[in-house]
Amino acid sequence: MEKGQTDSENSKETVEKKNKVEKPEPTEDEEMESGEIVDSNEGHKDYYDMLLRTQAEFENFKKRTEKEMCGFRDFANAQLVKDLLIVIDDFQNALATPAEGADEQFVKGMELIFKNFYGVLEKEGLGEIRPGKESFDPWKHEAVEMVPTDEVPEHTIIGVIQPGYIFKDKVIRPAKVRVAVEPKPVTEKKDDEETEDQ
Repeated sequence: MEKGQTDSENSKETVEKKNKVEKPEPTEDEEMESGEIVDSNEGHKDYYDMLLRTQAEFENFKKRTEKEMCGFRDFANAQLVKDLLIVIDDFQNALATPAEGADEQFVKGMELIFKNFYGVLEKEGLGEIRPGKESFDPWKHEAVEMVPTDEVPEHTIIGVIQPGYIFKDKVIRPAKVRVAVEPKPVTEKKDDEETEDQ
C-alpha cells in the first residue's frame, strides 16, 4: 500500500505540475515593452497638453488679429472722417449765413441733408468738441488767441473760433479757441522818466 500511496502521490504531483504553468522570468525586451506602455501613456498626456496649448495660442492669435483689424478699420475711418470735416465746416458756414434771396425751402432742404449727413457720422463715432467756459486742455484745444482779461481765471476758454472733433474717443481735430491770460500790469513810463530828469 505504501507503493499505492506513492503512486497516488506521484500522480498528484504530476497533475499539479501540469496544471501549474511555469512563468518564465521576463527578458530585458519584455521589460522595455512594459515600460514603453507606461511611457506611451505619459506621451499621450504630453501630446494632449501640447494640443491644448496650441489651441489656446490659436484662440489668442485670432483675438489679436480681430483687434488689429478693428484698429486698422478705425484708423481708415478716422482718416475719411477727418477729410470730411471740411465738408461739415462748409455746410455749417453756408447754413449760418444763407445767400440773399435764397429760397426758404431750399435752405430747409440743405439743413435736412446736413442733419442726415452729420447723423451718419455721429452714429459711426464722431463727436464735436465745442468747449464752454472751461479750462484750456492742450489735448483737445488749440489756442489761437490769448486775450488779457481779469473777468475769468487765467487759462479759461473765452471763445471758440472753430469747433474740434473726436472720433471714437480720439481727437482728430482740436478746437481752435481764445484763451484768457492775466493782463500785464501797466507801468507808467512817463512818471518814471520825469523823476529821472529831476
